[in-house]
Amino acid sequence: MGLSARLTAGMVALIVLSVAATGALTYHNVSIVEVPRGLDRLDSHARLLASDLEASVRGSRSDALGIPTAAAVALEGVRRTTRAGGVDPFGSTTLAQWRGELGGRFAAQLTASPDYDQIRLIGAADGGREIARADRFGPGNTVRVVPEAELQPRGDRDYFQRAMRLHGGEVDISAVELDRERGAIDAPHVPLVRASTPVVGPDGRPFGIVVIDIDLRGPFAHARESALPGGRVYIVNTSGDYLAHPDP
Repeated sequence: MGLSARLTAGMVALIVLSVAATGALTYHNVSIVEVPRGLDRLDSHARLLASDLEASVRGSRSDALGIPTAAAVALEGVRRTTRAGGVDPFGSTTLAQWRGELGGRFAAQLTASPDYDQIRLIGAADGGREIARADRFGPGNTVRVVPEAELQPRGDRDYFQRAMRLHGGEVDISAVELDRERGAIDAPHVPLVRASTPVVGPDGRPFGIVVIDIDLRGPFAHARESALPGGRVYIVNTSGDYLAHPDP
């Protein structure tokens, strides 16, 4: 092999070595610097979205505790009238009238809280039957006070049983689950979190629970819209169960 050929081969080898070294250095920089930096961005973004989701239900805790206080007169009227057989012994107010008063207060809270799906008083007696309820199932999803004929027993539901074991002033926040009506998952699917607190009478005995259903479709939609460019958001619970699709 001539000198010229040897020089050419040497230059080619040097170029290949330089390219390989540059590639290795670039890969090293990417793996050591850029990948962790990208993971940090993803982690920070995920924590921010999780914080937003938590904030969407944080206010329900104070509302669950505040409703029995704000509606104390109506709640006591319902309790007193129920035990008296349907007519308030301190006047002529009927149980239906006290239900209407309480339902109206629930409806006012729903109007002020767009993410709340329904608010209920569920009694400890009669199989855990709803005593008063306001929801968004009126015409055009308007807020309404539910008529007595539509009230349902809920004593077998986990959130009712957990809340009945609490002390006054405590709140149970449920896991995320799909809404059920009359034993079947409602359609379209509505992911809910429930905030429940016991209602205790002056005698110290539990009369029932107040429960707020929080509709998470709005917060989930906001999480999807906040995805990083080119990314997708998947929402799971602490057990890894899938909760929300990345697309609407």
